[in-house]
Amino acid sequence: MTRKVGEALLPLIDLIPLANAKLLEGPDVYLSALEQAVSDFANALGFPFMRFSVRQRPALWGPEGIFFSTYPEAWDEQYIVDGYYLVDPLIRFIRDADHPEFLQCGVWSDYLNRAIASPLGNTESEREDYRNRIQGFFDMAAVYGLKDGFACQHVSDHCIVTICLSKPEKLSVDDDFFRLIRAGLILLADRATELLRLINRSSDEVDASPSLTDDQVAILLYFFDNPEASKKDIALLKSCSTHTIDYHLREVRKKMNLKGLSGYKLATLAKSQHFI
Repeated sequence: MTRKVGEALLPLIDLIPLANAKLLEGPDVYLSALEQAVSDFANALGFPFMRFSVRQRPALWGPEGIFFSTYPEAWDEQYIVDGYYLVDPLIRFIRDADHPEFLQCGVWSDYLNRAIASPLGNTESEREDYRNRIQGFFDMAAVYGLKDGFACQHVSDHCIVTICLSKPEKLSVDDDFFRLIRAGLILLADRATELLRLINRSSDEVDASPSLTDDQVAILLYFFDNPEASKKDIALLKSCSTHTIDYHLREVRKKMNLKGLSGYKLATLAKSQHFI
């Protein structure tokens, strides 16, 4: 496995000296090369499905980010429509940290077991409902060929790099596998900071993701960290009025083209899309 992962990293390593040359040809040319390199990386490891994103931390150079996926489109739609982002343990357990460098990796089945062992809810009935929804989420993913996989995220001062690789059978990996995956993400994250700066300077059309203000990000993070909190509770945490909270939530809904979502649901969806 170690040799296989090491060889799989070659497309990512080979991409680095090409970055400046590709960017001189235009951001779209480089992004295409980047997508191909990550796709080759996934295929070399035997994963037919991959999702990859690089997103700037808030309040840097703008809203630009990179996202591409080979997950089934029907699954991505069902994920949003059925609200699976509300119970997705990857969102729950892969979290930003205050420390400027943060790494966390995990296998899907491990996240499932961890979520079932520590369910959310105030009563046993709510906790049992949570367990059933978690299991239903994984069962439905398997229907689309996403039976197992792994997720790894690297968070630095400047950007968040996340990769998810999935396959239709049970996954078996060792510590060397995760060590090399982390190395690949650090490699990409170090380059991504400069890439996103250059992309933002040279193009306004690479990414149409919403640009959230510092206050909007802070409010969403308060909601994400406090699922049971009311707008009044968040206002107390933020030391502002409930009218201010309402205003920022309305603005976030406009930017994300969403209607009617509560603060917690909006925050969870924003987290799943790496907007915060």
